[in-house]
This record gives sequence, C-alpha cells and structure tokens, in this order.
Amino acid sequence: MFSPCDDDAFIATASRLLLGMASMWLGDADLAWELLAEVARRAEDDSNHLARLCAEGYQALLAVNRGDLALAESIVSVTESAVGQTLSESHYLAMFPALARARLELRHAHTLKTHLRSIYRKLGAESRGKALISAREAGLI
Repeated sequence: MFSPCDDDAFIATASRLLLGMASMWLGDADLAWELLAEVARRAEDDSNHLARLCAEGYQALLAVNRGDLALAESIVSVTESAVGQTLSESHYLAMFPALARARLELRHAHTLKTHLRSIYRKLGAESRGKALISAREAGLI
C-alpha cells in the first residue's frame, strides 16, 4: 500500500494507523486488520509505543466484532499490562479508547455467556436448542 510519506517512518506509521482506523469505521474489517497489524509491526520495530498500543486497541475491537473473544482478551491483557504500570485509569481511558471499548465489549460478552449458562442450567439443558425445547415443554415460551 502506498503512503505519501513512506520515507519518514513515524509519518508512514501514523498515516497507516489513521487509514486502519478509518477502514474499521467504514466497515472494511479485512483492510483495517491488515493495516493495523502492519502498524503494530512497524511501531514495534521503531519503538513507537503509542502507535503500537493504539493499533493493538483497534485490533482488539475488530477481534470482538468478529466474535474472536480469545484473541481480543489476549490483545487487551498484553497491552493493558504494558501500559497499566505507568498510567492511571483515567489517563488509560483517555489515551487508549479502543482498548477501553474492547475491554467493555469483552465484559459484556462474558456477562451474556454467564447468563446463558445460568438459564441452561435452570432448564437442565446443555445447548440453546435443548433449552428452547425445555422452555416450550415447561410452558415458558
């Protein structure tokens, strides 16, 4: 992919970060993932920690949107441990909104899973289909 400032590593990384973010918000998840992965690699090579952390935050959001919660959790936990030692919670939320949003989305996904497990257990079911059958038989739906 061409960038008008490929000769300046910092500018090239920043421009790819912006393109990745824009691609994500415009709905092109594959292009966004590709660009953000490139940003993370370039930023790691250039010791541009801020760009790397931003890219990883958006990658975590993309992983949540794809339903890959394990990948999102991995990205969030590694990235949070890298910045959590030096930033207060308010600074963290202000500087890395994508990571904060991914963390919130993961929390919601886990809450939903917990509620579903509880419902399945109460209905004596192990799957969604069996829970529906049990609920119908019990006259709940």
